[in-house]
Amino acid sequence: MKSCADLLAKYQNLKPTDSIKKEAAIEVINKLFDLKLEKKELSIGNNIIRINSSTKLKSEVFIHKAEIMRSLREILGKECPKDIK
Repeated sequence: MKSCADLLAKYQNLKPTDSIKKEAAIEVINKLFDLKLEKKELSIGNNIIRINSSTKLKSEVFIHKAEIMRSLREILGKECPKDIK
């Protein structure tokens, strides 16, 4: 008979989906800048966050890029997106 650990072993290596990464990025950016960034203004592909919003918001994000990435690493761990463009 299999133990619970054996049955749950396959779930230990689950990685967050792009939608989870997207929600985390939106949450971090909205929290840091007190904004209301929407899902359609941000996309994630090839582990890179792309901002599809106003130039003002993009500039703010790039100025605070290190802080945003640090916050995302705290939330997502090693599965954090690698860059913001």
